[in-house]
Amino acid sequence: MQTVNRMAAIVTPKAPFMDWLESVLGEEANECSPEVFRSIFLLPERNDINRALQAVYAEIFNEMLLASVNAPEFWPEKRDLRTFRKWFHVELVEMVFDAGQGDVLHDLS
Repeated sequence: MQTVNRMAAIVTPKAPFMDWLESVLGEEANECSPEVFRSIFLLPERNDINRALQAVYAEIFNEMLLASVNAPEFWPEKRDLRTFRKWFHVELVEMVFDAGQGDVLHDLS
């Protein structure tokens, strides 16, 4: 097993995200739980894990919104770091191991 030169961010929506989702999707959002949208993002390896997150939080924010509502016109205008921290719980993991076989493939879309 090999280590990967990345850190991982486990991102789980909190109540403000779920409230926004309900305001956009209505009752359909009630079928979703935060765990449905929980995602893992690989971050650049840095000495300071908070700086690693600061470098990419906007992209993560957009990906989380896109995964739930594929219509940017309904996304909240305010998507700064402070809002990101209010909307998402982030667990940062410094050690990432690759237990898979073969090369890692990237979706280029």
